[in-house]
Amino acid sequence: MVGMRAAGAAILAAGVLLSVAWPVGAAVSTNLVMNGSFEEDSGGDGVPDGWSASGSSEVEQKFGSDAGSGGGRCAKLACTRFGKQSPSTHAMICQVGKVGLVRGTWYRLTFRARGEGIKGGTVSVGISRTRPWGQVALGDTFFVGSEWDRFEFLFRAKEDLQPDVSRLQFYYYSTGALWLDDVELVETDERPRWLPEIPSESRGNLIPNSSFECGGANWGSVSVASGSWGQHAFRLEGDVVGGRAPHGERCLQISLGAGTSPVMYFDYFDPVERPLRQALAANVGWFRAKRGERFTFSVWLKADAPGTVARMAAIYPEGRLRRHDVAVGTEWQRHEFSFDAEGESFFVAAGLDLDASKRDAAILWVDAVQLERGGKSTAYSPRRTVETFVSSPVIGNIHTRPEAGLALDVRAYNDGEGAARVRGKISVTDFADALAGERELDFAVPAKGGAFVRVGGVASGKRGFFRASWVGDGGTNALRCAVIESCAGIDSPIGMNHAYPWDWMLQLAHLGGISWWRDWSVKWGTVEPEPERWDFSQSDPQIDRIVRNGGRALVLLPFPSAPWASRYSPREKDPPAESQQGKRLRVAEAAKDTSGFGRYAAAAADHYRDRTRTFHILNEPLFTDYALPMSRGYKLDDYLDHLGMAALAIRGVDRGLQVAGGIAQGPGAALVQEFVARGGLGIVDVVDLHMYPPPVPAESHEEDFAALERLMGEHGGAKPIWITEFGCYADDDPACVPLVVGDATMNRCRWRSEALASEQLVKFVAVSFAHGVRKIFLHAGVCGPLNGSDSASIFFEYGGAPRKMYPAVAALTAFLGSPESCTKTVSEGGLHGYAFKARAGAVAIAWADKPRPIGLPDGVDAFDIMGNHVVGREVSVGRTPLYVVHKGGDVGAVVRALSAAR
Repeated sequence: MVGMRAAGAAILAAGVLLSVAWPVGAAVSTNLVMNGSFEEDSGGDGVPDGWSASGSSEVEQKFGSDAGSGGGRCAKLACTRFGKQSPSTHAMICQVGKVGLVRGTWYRLTFRARGEGIKGGTVSVGISRTRPWGQVALGDTFFVGSEWDRFEFLFRAKEDLQPDVSRLQFYYYSTGALWLDDVELVETDERPRWLPEIPSESRGNLIPNSSFECGGANWGSVSVASGSWGQHAFRLEGDVVGGRAPHGERCLQISLGAGTSPVMYFDYFDPVERPLRQALAANVGWFRAKRGERFTFSVWLKADAPGTVARMAAIYPEGRLRRHDVAVGTEWQRHEFSFDAEGESFFVAAGLDLDASKRDAAILWVDAVQLERGGKSTAYSPRRTVETFVSSPVIGNIHTRPEAGLALDVRAYNDGEGAARVRGKISVTDFADALAGERELDFAVPAKGGAFVRVGGVASGKRGFFRASWVGDGGTNALRCAVIESCAGIDSPIGMNHAYPWDWMLQLAHLGGISWWRDWSVKWGTVEPEPERWDFSQSDPQIDRIVRNGGRALVLLPFPSAPWASRYSPREKDPPAESQQGKRLRVAEAAKDTSGFGRYAAAAADHYRDRTRTFHILNEPLFTDYALPMSRGYKLDDYLDHLGMAALAIRGVDRGLQVAGGIAQGPGAALVQEFVARGGLGIVDVVDLHMYPPPVPAESHEEDFAALERLMGEHGGAKPIWITEFGCYADDDPACVPLVVGDATMNRCRWRSEALASEQLVKFVAVSFAHGVRKIFLHAGVCGPLNGSDSASIFFEYGGAPRKMYPAVAALTAFLGSPESCTKTVSEGGLHGYAFKARAGAVAIAWADKPRPIGLPDGVDAFDIMGNHVVGREVSVGRTPLYVVHKGGDVGAVVRALSAAR
């Protein structure tokens, strides 16, 4: 089943974070923050007791008090100078050594704030441990304007935090002033809200489409034996087939085994190539319950051989579950188990487990699935007498023929004794949420039978994102859809850090212009597991599947040593040796014989030079614990030595190979500038940056990119820049509110809507490519679980259903490709325009702070962010980017159009 989550789950409105949660008891009301009202000033110096400012010497800031939101006092921080970037380059109000947290406990933080002159109005908030340093809780952003707003965050502590090593912090990355008042942190019994909710007040069967008579609608797959981060089933694995079934005419067939199981791949930490051995069909959405409420879950099953084991499960948030395994025979039989709800939200699943079955291959058929209240099953019946759903005939609901528009299927099943009529309407909205088309349907459904209507040509001739909603007799549901022109085979500007685990997702990504994949599998310890024994059998499948599916691999050599080669010596506070972090720390240190790193780089280059032409040397060196960490005594010289050694070895294999390297921070970072000044450009062909920016205007990054471009010009000449990790996230239909995306670093890159994130991606490409960037790899190619958070996958919801960013990148790739150069920038009076020699000719990307008209000379056309032609010789440009194109390549004509904008 491919669709959308419940509408109305957006968590931000007018810049205010809304805490949408369920109270399950009385909350503890003791404020854990000292002097959260800022009224106490025992020193009489204007600085509120218990509070201070923090930041590097490059930041000039003044902290004190001012008139508060309700007539009393508040805190005020004014930052007047913001210098070079380093981990402590921020303007910050903080409380140090006061706040204690208990692991697993939920807390609610509330406060009032306003701001002036802060870049993008974006402020971050978090709670950190100061010794050893680490993010313990929260890690989010909020948006301030000139008026007071109230903000609220619900979070759970990841670990115990003693007050004496704590820091509660409110910070931003620019000049400007922040006012803060009424800060309160309390323990709470509130919990996140999981979406979509399935109405479950009635008695009887609670599961929609419970016997698959309407195809795979409302169903997906889970594997409760899934691997680690990002490795989840991401669509319904099975086929709805006809034939004799306990109910109706259809059932679900799940086939697993050699040649039939889909294969999951992943490149981090250890490479994964794993055929799916467990696939449970699970309902989409969450049932509400009272803790301790009794339910009975039943399902009809049969298998191709006796003794096949099926697993039934009730699954709660964050992977907790209650399971029940059953032995299945070759005849249909009903199986059931009863359970007491262990939480307020859950869903159910049933399916095949090859490991438990001790079989290499098996087939399981599933039908007549029922969830009901009470301790015993009743006779099966569908949730409704008549059920209807809209679905799509193509994978991911992604269509590649704009002239044909969307094809949508409406399926209905009637369990009644007499014929029924179904009346309803399909409504389709576009990227701007404007109505793009609608169709009314009226059709007959026979008794104890189904009916099917295909609706074609919806929104024909249009490109972009569409949401197709069905409201009719028997149900309502909606689908995320996209209509694009295929970008497969184009050398695109966009890639991903880590390739999606499933081949079908790579194929969807390539259609949408996401064609580069930064692969981590070629670790030294993986390809040389012991001295002088080279074995690429684990990394080959990762690289080969990228190439096989039409993608391009950026091969990363992420660590400077192998476990057997490392000079690592354990320290008292190091993570456990067998943990992933402990294993990573061992290979983050240099080898005892550093010349071995050069031999490793040469071997990797020789093995993969026919499958990639670019090798990236070390992930995030020095400033993190991935490679040669400064916290273990390493210096820039150590990195330059490793980089030079690898570059020499790689070019010794093939002088045409490219070497990418750099400090992997933002363009304004002090270490990046030192890398350039110390001769790093003479070693690399491509300069590597990483950026996880808060949601600030794209043009606010221009000064840093321009400064880096000038600095490179002063030290040997500019080199192409690849941003090999970039964060930009949004989810209009989150699985959980409050929404959290990944870790704190990722979460601070979250935009308020998918439309804003789409606009930001296009604008950021324009700004950064104008100053030498040529590739941007977003983080990360991962798959979240069914009914769980999948926002980190960026472009896709469950089932490959597109987010708005997907067709935005497809249009970007179609117009820009991998551009030759930026020929002109226009930035005046709130208009921003960047003209390129590009794939579609002369292409300018333009937007404006306020709408303004642009007159188009002959031969110049305008296209919207989704790639639709904008009719007329005078068009309006505003916040949303516009493409101004001369297909004959006349850059002057495009520039004249921008320059004449009024």
